[in-house]
Amino acid sequence: MAKLRYRKRNKLDVILTDSRPVELPKNYTLTYFYNYLNNNKKVLSMFESVKKETRASETERNGLLWGQEWHATPLKYHIIKNRFEMREMALISPISMIQIPLFLEAYEKQLLYLTSEGGFSVRKHETNDMLEYVDMNSEKGINYHLSAEKSIEASGAFYSVYPFKYMSEFHNSSCWYRLNREYKYFGKIDYSKCFDSIYTHTYTWIVTKNSVDGKKYGRNQFFLNMCDRLMQNINGSITNGIVVGPEFSRLMMEVLAQCIDNRVKAKLFKQEKRYAIEYSVCRFVDDIFIFADEEQTVEKIIELYRDEAEMLHFRLNDQKRLAGKLPYAWFGWKEKVHSVNEYICQALFNDVRTSKNVIGIRSNMIPNMKMMYQNIVADYPDYQAKIVSYVLTTIYKKLKRANIPLFSEEKVLKTLMVFLDAVFYFYSFSLSFNNTEKVISILNELGKQIPEEIFRDHIHETLCNYSLPIAKANPEDVINLVLLAAMYHIEFPTVVEELLVEKIQKNVNPLMYAVFLQYFCYNKTKKNAFKKVVETQIYDAIANIYNSQDFFMYEEAWWLFVFTNCPLLSRRCIDSINAKLEEQRNFLQNSDPKRMSKDAKILVIDYLLDDSENNKFINWDMDKEELFNYTVFTTYERTLFNGYSASRMIDDMDLY
Repeated sequence: MAKLRYRKRNKLDVILTDSRPVELPKNYTLTYFYNYLNNNKKVLSMFESVKKETRASETERNGLLWGQEWHATPLKYHIIKNRFEMREMALISPISMIQIPLFLEAYEKQLLYLTSEGGFSVRKHETNDMLEYVDMNSEKGINYHLSAEKSIEASGAFYSVYPFKYMSEFHNSSCWYRLNREYKYFGKIDYSKCFDSIYTHTYTWIVTKNSVDGKKYGRNQFFLNMCDRLMQNINGSITNGIVVGPEFSRLMMEVLAQCIDNRVKAKLFKQEKRYAIEYSVCRFVDDIFIFADEEQTVEKIIELYRDEAEMLHFRLNDQKRLAGKLPYAWFGWKEKVHSVNEYICQALFNDVRTSKNVIGIRSNMIPNMKMMYQNIVADYPDYQAKIVSYVLTTIYKKLKRANIPLFSEEKVLKTLMVFLDAVFYFYSFSLSFNNTEKVISILNELGKQIPEEIFRDHIHETLCNYSLPIAKANPEDVINLVLLAAMYHIEFPTVVEELLVEKIQKNVNPLMYAVFLQYFCYNKTKKNAFKKVVETQIYDAIANIYNSQDFFMYEEAWWLFVFTNCPLLSRRCIDSINAKLEEQRNFLQNSDPKRMSKDAKILVIDYLLDDSENNKFINWDMDKEELFNYTVFTTYERTLFNGYSASRMIDDMDLY
C-alpha cells in the first residue's frame, strides 16, 4: 500500500507510543489492541462526541468524558532506581488508554501551550509530523494508522521532544558548555519523588489563589480541572501522585513544573535580575540547573524554587542539592571509568586495523580487567548502575559497528565463553532493567555469527554461572532474561527457579506469571505445576471481583487482561475468564445512563472476548528473533523511524 503523510496525527497513536512504560516484559504488547481500536467504528463516534462536547458552551456540556466512572486501577510494580531505592512504575488500564487520546482530542492545544510557554524547561513537546502512515479502509471509521506498530511501542514519539530528549544530550550540548563557561557559580536541585508527590488538585490551583478557590473552580469544565480528573482517573481515583512510566505522565508533569518556573522567573524579574545575563536556569524534567554571576543569586533562586514548589505540593530534595563555583567536575567518575573502559576493550577486542576478527581475548589481561572494574565500582558506589551501563554500551557499540567477523572460527568456542563471562561479570554489579536490555542486545549481536545450538549451550552455561545474582535480583528487572531463557528452552538450577517463583508470588504481578508460564514449558511436569499456580490466582481474582460497577477498579482485573485466551491454560480456566467478562458486558449493556465511559468499557470487554486473535496484551507466540529485535530497538534504535539514526544506547533513567 502507498505510504501517506498526515499533518494531523491519529490520536490513537499515543496509545502505542506514550501510554506505557518501557520497563515491561517484551512479550507485553499494545499492537493488537491499537489495531482493534483503529478498525472499530465506535471509536470514530467517540471522537466525534468529544469534538461536539468541546465546541459546546460551558452550560451545555454534559461531562460525558470526565466523570469518576472512568476511574481504573493501573498495574503497579517496581524496578531498581539505585542501589538503595526502588521506583514504583505503573501500567495504566486499557480503559485509561482509550481516555488519553480522547483527552488530547479535546485539549491538546491547551496542553502543548502550557507545557512550552516560558519556563526553563529544556525538554519540551511539540506536534510530531514525522511519522509515516499507511492507508486503511475508511469504511472502518479511521482510515490511517502507524506503519510498523510493534517497533514503536513505548517510543515516546507521539510528540517531538526538543531541544533535548535525554539528559545526556543536554550534558553533551554546546548550551551546557556555554553556561559552564559564562557564569561563575552554579546550583543543582531537584524535586523529591517528583511524580509520586504530585497532588492532582494542584492543577486547578495554578490559576487560583488557594485551595478553597480551587475547589470552587473545580466544579467548572476548565482544562486544568480536566487534567486533575484525568490523572485521578488513570491512577485508580488516587489524588496523591501520578502514574510513573508513560511519556504522557512526563508531559502532564510539565504543566505544573512550567508554572513553578514561570513564577520564579517573574519574581526574579521584579527583583531586576536579568535572565540570560545575570543568571540562567535549565530544568530537565525534575532536575534544575542554576547558573549565576553571584553566589547569592544562586541561593536566592533555590529559595524561590523552594517557596513556589511548596505551594503546589512539590518538595526539593535537600540530600541531592549541590552548589559551588564554576568550573565544576560534574562527571568526575566518567573520566575514571573511561580509562578502565579502554583497558576492558584491549582485553576483549582486537585492533581492527591488524585483525580480521573483532573479538580477541587476551587471557593475561582478564584478571586485572576484573580487578580494575571492581575497584572503580567501589570508588563510585552511587554511580554503580551508570558505570555498568557505560561499559555494556561500549561493548555493544563495538559489536554493532563491526563489518567483519566477530570471532576466529577455530577459537570461537573458548573465546565466546570467556567473552560471555566478562559481559555477565560486568552486568552482575547492577542487574537493572536497562542493563538487562543491553546484555540481551549484546547477545543478539553475538548470536548472528554462531550456530544456534552452540550459542544456546554457551548462554545456558553462562546463565547458570550467574544464576544466583539473577535469583537475588528484583524479578521485574531481569524478567526479559528469563524470557530469553524461555525462548531457548534453557533451565536455571532448581534452587534458582524456586527463589524467583517465591519472589513473583510475593509481588503478585500477573505479567511475571505470564513469562514464567512460558519459561516452564521446557519441562512438562514443571509447566503443569506452575499452570496450577497461575490458574489458582486467576480463580481467586475472579471470585474477588464481585461488584460489576467497579470492574475496572479491581487490581484483580489485570489477571483477566493478561491471561484472556492464553493457549497455555486449561479450557476450564479460559471459560471462567470469558464467563466473568460476559457477565461484565451484560452489566454494562443494561446499565444507565448512556455515557462515553460505558462505550469505552464495552470496547475493552469486546476486545478481550474476540476469538479472532489469541494474542491480546501478551504475545504468546513471541520467538527469540522478535525478543532480540524489540530489545535492540528500545535500547539503541528507538529514534530510527523518526528519520535519523541513534548514535548511542538510550538510558531511560535519564527521564526520571
